[in-house]
Amino acid sequence: MKIYPNHNVLEQWEQLYVPKRDIFFISEQLFQDNPEVFLETLNFKRKLFFQHSEYNTLQYNNFYGYWNIEKSLERCIVALPGWYERLNTDLQLKILNEQIKSKSYAVVDNAYVMTNKKWEVMTSQQRHDYFISTIETLNENDVLEIRDDLPEHVKAIANTYSALSGSNCFGVVLYTITKNSWSLNEWVYAENLMWTMEQLNYRETNNQPNAGDILIWYQDERAFHTAICVGDDLYLNKNSQMIWSPTKLVRLATIASDFEDMNHKVFSKK
Repeated sequence: MKIYPNHNVLEQWEQLYVPKRDIFFISEQLFQDNPEVFLETLNFKRKLFFQHSEYNTLQYNNFYGYWNIEKSLERCIVALPGWYERLNTDLQLKILNEQIKSKSYAVVDNAYVMTNKKWEVMTSQQRHDYFISTIETLNENDVLEIRDDLPEHVKAIANTYSALSGSNCFGVVLYTITKNSWSLNEWVYAENLMWTMEQLNYRETNNQPNAGDILIWYQDERAFHTAICVGDDLYLNKNSQMIWSPTKLVRLATIASDFEDMNHKVFSKK
């Protein structure tokens, strides 16, 4: 079964998805060859840019996929809406090619950059179509049906999309064991969840997971991902903090295939 965000969620995505400033990742060579072009922008050396509090929020991080940006691009350019569109075609193409090289998530189909200005002139239907097309391309929307015997607070979020970017797997599991709904819209660290688990008397076990047990996947001994068993081989799972990643019901094998290079531990409430 496949799921899609409802109309209300799509409307909220429209308002929040594209940041107010356009970010471009370019080579030092392109920057030095065209100094006059960048007088209208803020330009940063890569290291300094990633220390900037304004441009390192979850919205910017998720929209551009900072963790994925190619490290060979030494310059980060911050521009007002419309700057890119005013450039000549040749320079637009050069910047586009460097965005493709950078692996920026703002590049669409290797054909264009999703800028604030481009988003502004799209119709609401075009924006919704863009969201649906992206979801289908990423193919994260396959889910299992919601069973009648699941707890009501699990049913409330199972197979749904968050209206906000930033909610992650640790927040979903934290909500599931505490029923504190505010954690669903927060960036929750593994340490936040594990502290709560300790207070609620969750302990590592060698047994097969049962309903209510929490699974944590580790990368280099660091908690990287979590999901919670809600029934017989049925798990509530959220793969990332991006809006494209729904909170969904899946089998353990589905999660394991996404984190096959990691080991997991099972925690039961004593």
